Amino acid sequence: MAVLWLGEADVEALVDPAALVDGLAKAFAGLARFTEHDAARIDGTDGATGYLSVFPAVDLADGPASAKVLAGRPANAAEGRPEIDAVVVLAEPATGQIAAILSARRLTAYRTAAVTALALRLLGVRSATVALAGTGLQAMTHARVLIETGIAARILVASASRGRGAAEAFVTGLPPPVAACCEAVDLDWIGTRAEALVTLSLAATPLPLGPLAADGILVGVGPFYPEAHELDPALVTSAATVISDHPERLRRQWAGHAVAARPLVGIDDLAAGRLSAPAAGRRIVLSDGRAFEDNVAARQILAAARLSGRGLSLP
Repeated sequence: MAVLWLGEADVEALVDPAALVDGLAKAFAGLARFTEHDAARIDGTDGATGYLSVFPAVDLADGPASAKVLAGRPANAAEGRPEIDAVVVLAEPATGQIAAILSARRLTAYRTAAVTALALRLLGVRSATVALAGTGLQAMTHARVLIETGIAARILVASASRGRGAAEAFVTGLPPPVAACCEAVDLDWIGTRAEALVTLSLAATPLPLGPLAADGILVGVGPFYPEAHELDPALVTSAATVISDHPERLRRQWAGHAVAARPLVGIDDLAAGRLSAPAAGRRIVLSDGRAFEDNVAARQILAAARLSGRGLSLP
């Protein structure tokens, strides 16, 4: 069987945001059917700051095995190149044969945006004003997913570091149906004008977000590690509720810190109905990314490619 290659343009054309959110909701609710591992990482791919990571996952119920291979180099951002590049490899469950290789920068961005949309949906957010702090690929996919799934009726966009002009240019570059729902704003007041704020930067220090609504929702998608965090850990420790797509990893990363000591709610518990979504107080969602999320996105995109005939069969 030929291996199918799906590039960035294919992923952009084939992804279905609503189906992806629904697929991830089902996956989180039935998380026990997946086997996955945190990344196996090798540092120093460029002799200094680069790294190579592998994220494998298997759907034991009815789906394929997958592995995302990710190469990262933080110094790329300052040099005008993407910090991260990746592919996802899918293998057929019955035969073990490689079925497809998918370029994964957009795939990762879309599954991350879909996790944000799912978390907001579980928190009861509908047709809301949602703010995005960031103007990169993650912001583009978040704007599309949040609008197309009905989570947001209006999107406010601010640049995390380059000023209002960068936000205006970002909105202008969006597809017209999405751009029509977006407005460029300044970062320092963004947190008080939206029901939910999503931080999407690569910042290693807390963003200057200005005042935040006491009962608002804050979603952190960028770095949140002890050595690098775009959110102030004090915000997390003082929140009424902290929700995570991977509570065990978060506790492990923050061992010995007040972040790890506080109660954490898993998105899987909310999706499965084991816990009720909190309705009051500041709620913070920390999205770190998991291998099974890549698996869900990749298999949906491959299914769409097979139906449409899109993609390149490799010799």
